[in-house]
Amino acid sequence: MKQRLLPALFILSLALFQSCKKDRDETPKEKETVGMYVLFEGSWGQNNSGIAWYDLRTGQSDANYFKTVNGRNLGESAQDLKLYGNKMYCVVSGTQGEKKSFLEVIDPLTGKSIKQIPFFDANSEYMPRSIAFAGGKAYVSGFDGYISRVDTASLTIDSRLSAGRFLEGITISNGKLYAANSDYNYSGDETTVSVVDIASFKKLYELEVGSNPTKMATSENGDVYVVLAGTTANAPAFKRIDSKTDKVTASYNYFVGSMAVSGTRVLLNVNPYSTPEIKPFDITSGALGSNFITDGTKVDIPYSISINSLNGDVVIGDSKSYSSASGEALCFSSEGKLKFKFTTAATNPNHTVFIYGNKQ
Repeated sequence: MKQRLLPALFILSLALFQSCKKDRDETPKEKETVGMYVLFEGSWGQNNSGIAWYDLRTGQSDANYFKTVNGRNLGESAQDLKLYGNKMYCVVSGTQGEKKSFLEVIDPLTGKSIKQIPFFDANSEYMPRSIAFAGGKAYVSGFDGYISRVDTASLTIDSRLSAGRFLEGITISNGKLYAANSDYNYSGDETTVSVVDIASFKKLYELEVGSNPTKMATSENGDVYVVLAGTTANAPAFKRIDSKTDKVTASYNYFVGSMAVSGTRVLLNVNPYSTPEIKPFDITSGALGSNFITDGTKVDIPYSISINSLNGDVVIGDSKSYSSASGEALCFSSEGKLKFKFTTAATNPNHTVFIYGNKQ
């Protein structure tokens, strides 16, 4: 695809909110969605992660746009993609022992790489997993147990904090970072979320939440949600944390694969390995609604959910199969009806960034 984004576009990421209201940009007024980037993880060990692009103005797509623009693959096991300011940041986890861990900084107007920040040193890889932003800094969790702080002006790592073990999902609320201590070996040993004060960049404490916390997100009212993947001996769960008191205020026996939070709207992929369905979660009652998809569209393996706060559209990433040659991104209206779909060059599409432009 030859089309490029117009330089005058105002850009904003609305894939998964990772901060409280005061820490994130508001949805622009008099804007329209002009396109979307979809990050795909690819298959383990294949070095085939990438970023696809879909242009809503033309209906054209490129299944591996990053490679088209940059002439190379994105890397191995890309985990997260978000936009902050005028740059897009992609977390590339890599493989342990191979020095392939990076934070890829991308110009969202062109898709071109600005800088590849190494996330390894002479001794080991940081194995980055998730990213969040506040006050001109990017905070990246890593399987090495550290949070790396990146200055978004100089694009350098300016500090690293030992915060836990096998850090996975990360989110921000009320001036604090919350990072999930995931149970990498499914042993049942990891049951906490590490809480870090942003201003001092110091660890405050670990909050007990339950077995194997993985994904995290923050709703508009500041509540933090955490997915517990469980282990062979402990059932999965879904919990809510009050970020004012740092207490678990609600626990639900939901097996959640992926989630999306936009304002007060929450969508969960429940029972991901048996009978997966995307369902709305009521943040007041904690109840699950009916299947979000209302037109009978089949999604083989829902791998990710992203909500466009501008118009309520929802993008579901379909792995097809975890070892398939390609994946698929399906865009639904807020009423759960399919609008369009397009292919990603490899499987496991895991994050969407929406791009806005001025209405004509």
